[in-house]
Amino acid sequence: MGPEKPPRPLADLISSCVDGTKGVVWVDRIIDLLKSIHGDSCPERDCHRQLVYRTRFIGTGFVISWSCSLNHKNGKWQSQPIVKKMFAGNLLIAAGIVLSGNGYLKTEHFFNTIGLACISKDTFYRVQRLYVSPVVEDYWKEMQDGILSSYGSSPVVLAGDGRSDSPGHSAQYCSYVFTDEQEKKVLHVEVVDVREAGGKSLNMEKIGFERGMEYLTERIKVVEVVTDAHPQITAGMKNSPKYTDVEQQHDVWHGAKNLVKKIRSISQTGDNRALQCWIPSIKTHFWFSSKMCEGDEQVLKAAFLGVLNHVVDEHTWVFGTDGRPGQCSHEALDAEERDKRWLEKGSVAHKALAAELTKRRFLQRLPYYRNFRHTGMLENFNNLILMYAPKRHSYSYRGFKLRNHLAMIDHNSHVTREQSTTAAGKPQYACRYSKNSGRFSAVPLKEKKKYSYMPELMTRIFKKRMATEGSLEQHVSLSEDDPKRIHPRICMLPKPNTDDLVKMQKSRFEGRT
Repeated sequence: MGPEKPPRPLADLISSCVDGTKGVVWVDRIIDLLKSIHGDSCPERDCHRQLVYRTRFIGTGFVISWSCSLNHKNGKWQSQPIVKKMFAGNLLIAAGIVLSGNGYLKTEHFFNTIGLACISKDTFYRVQRLYVSPVVEDYWKEMQDGILSSYGSSPVVLAGDGRSDSPGHSAQYCSYVFTDEQEKKVLHVEVVDVREAGGKSLNMEKIGFERGMEYLTERIKVVEVVTDAHPQITAGMKNSPKYTDVEQQHDVWHGAKNLVKKIRSISQTGDNRALQCWIPSIKTHFWFSSKMCEGDEQVLKAAFLGVLNHVVDEHTWVFGTDGRPGQCSHEALDAEERDKRWLEKGSVAHKALAAELTKRRFLQRLPYYRNFRHTGMLENFNNLILMYAPKRHSYSYRGFKLRNHLAMIDHNSHVTREQSTTAAGKPQYACRYSKNSGRFSAVPLKEKKKYSYMPELMTRIFKKRMATEGSLEQHVSLSEDDPKRIHPRICMLPKPNTDDLVKMQKSRFEGRT
């Protein structure tokens, strides 16, 4: 045998592991190739015994060794590069599962379905804990610091919304996300565990909002925050002195949605059914009034309540709610093009609509819509989080934060994508159907995501592996903010003995007749 090859430079090794092209191979084809090179029998003089080729798998990688029965002509071939005593493919697969928003169990099932060797569950979670989680957290922190520092002393309008990790009212986590309402970039996320809310999941959103606001107001000049009409957050913003210099506005989309729900409720019976055909128009008028008032709450109120005149075919009136003559903003209506019947002034349906739109609670909330803010981008971001953290799966606190960070990195890296075009330069659209409106609409198609940050994340994960002392099996202490320090279980009750539970179940069945 010749002299051993010198070790490859670390940068070249990592680049080869991350950027090199990989392919699926059949083990027996590799053995056939090795046999064509080294033969079937021992080349030692006077031996000629048959060479035995042995295969040993370690996760996704494998080692093929060969020798005769007397150990002549020992040889070994490895299917993957080694990174600090670990196959590079095992590290790539474990990291790639998380970075692409997938889960271990489905990936393992896929590998088993097509006969591919896979890493173990323990290896996956150890790689996530030791290398992937700290690297992604550091990468997000760098991105976040760069965005926040770019504002300087400029005023910032925030949009915030909370998202529970599971359907219903039994959530373990709430991630409260803050975005720049104008730039559409995600600025911060607060992950709240139900144990931090005393076991009451309904309180998590308020906690996440308050913690996030404290974090951001220390770093940037927040002048306005847009939320949904969450009662705890609205009351906190109104009554707390620390928010004196921050104006609160409500999302006009949620406002219109709640308004439609109320009008639809009163239009289900009797003469009030005449209101049903007016619901889409009233919703559109709410949006229009919020937009055209230009921040004047008196103009907003007068413009929106003008709909009570419009629905009875009155398009000019002597005095509006602002004390000035009012009129509709639309042009002259063509009677032949109209498809809705006017309401009769003073009719049951008209009185019911007027009673709903002039309720004290509704009018008190109307000023929250005077700046025409909406958080549609936040709804899109919440859908993106589902790619990384589906609500049907449960995650550890560290794993859930990691997946939220990945969603934010993904969003901020692609938020400025342009509309895609054809080869001839024509803008591309997709046809979408809305069940709520019952209409089709043309939606601009964005350019395909490039995920240009992925090689950098993978490179950092490999470097983290090289720099981390100790083995893959080493113990990692809980972080200071891990909710398990409050209580090991989300039910916050001591765990009973399993044998006692089995005896109790048996006794219940035995007691039945």
